[in-house]
Amino acid sequence: MGAGTRDRGRRAEEFVAVLKTLWTAEVAEHRGEFFTVPACHFGPKPVQRPHPPLLLGARALPALRRAGRIADGWIASRSSDPATLGELLATVRGAAEDAGRDPDSLRYVCRASVQVRPSGGAPFCGPAEKIRDDLARLGELGFTEAFVDLNFDPEIASVDVDAEAALGRAEAILEELAPRRRSRADPRLSVGRAGLAVRPTGDSAGRRARSAAAAPSRSSSSAPCVSCRTRGWGMWAPCMPWCTR
Repeated sequence: MGAGTRDRGRRAEEFVAVLKTLWTAEVAEHRGEFFTVPACHFGPKPVQRPHPPLLLGARALPALRRAGRIADGWIASRSSDPATLGELLATVRGAAEDAGRDPDSLRYVCRASVQVRPSGGAPFCGPAEKIRDDLARLGELGFTEAFVDLNFDPEIASVDVDAEAALGRAEAILEELAPRRRSRADPRLSVGRAGLAVRPTGDSAGRRARSAAAAPSRSSSSAPCVSCRTRGWGMWAPCMPWCTR
């Protein structure tokens, strides 16, 4: 808050360094341009080693290079022109290589704003099969994952849409777009043919069961509570596991 835009790139890079120090050093200490951490013990340490994966969102050229240089992956902006995604990804990979890193070790995630409709020519908009092809093309460009984002679909995310209907539509779309296994009947991987993983995936009934099992005792209604709905969690489970309503 209150930080100027001129220094935010250097500030972000130093902040990432601070996080890595806190997560990995037995005695953490940092003295830099923007942050100071006196010698201290920081715990508990993350379960993931050496630290949780750090993925940076970026669209500007310096930010793309920063992601390749210091992060564990890059998340493409939903507002990026799909025609330029390959070029942007190549910039991240090139920065990683210039920094002496293996570009193939990074994760490349595309945030795809999906809208399933009877017809449509825009990327990630139209019939489900067309969207599956759009997602598959991301894999061919070198993306490792696609984040299927339904938050900008007015037929799902609008406050004027019935919550139960929106939940059902969202789950149906996610099931339809989930990767399919290669088979003799369908030798082409509609999604994932180039190694692309689509998230979220999996059985929606299983998601509901796991969330319900982890949640504190509450109403047996299958509908998410108002709080979880307004936070946008309603499409994933009846309520989030920590919800006490």
